[in-house]
Amino acid sequence: MLNRPRHVVTVQNRRLVRGAHGTEYRLDGDPVEVPCTVRSSSATETNTDGLQVSTLKRVIARTWPGDVHSLITFRGDEYEPQGDPQEFDGSERTTHWEILIQRVKGA
Repeated sequence: MLNRPRHVVTVQNRRLVRGAHGTEYRLDGDPVEVPCTVRSSSATETNTDGLQVSTLKRVIARTWPGDVHSLITFRGDEYEPQGDPQEFDGSERTTHWEILIQRVKGA
């Protein structure tokens, strides 16, 4: 899983900027393609004020260029991290990042 990633996500870093109309995200640098493995974590739907779907996935990668503000694209859908990306560095062989992401925009 770590040495033979099955997927690629695109990470677009963003930063918060205060403007005349409040705080908004601005793109920060070029998008970066990251080899990784993506696993489904959960999918739920509620019917409050119309159907609302929540899809969570877990990204597992050797390196991670993003932070909690990054926008992640996977198979045409856009995701945002839920919490800070987590680094696991128990040994050189198993060091990796895990990022829980939630879909914010479908293709």
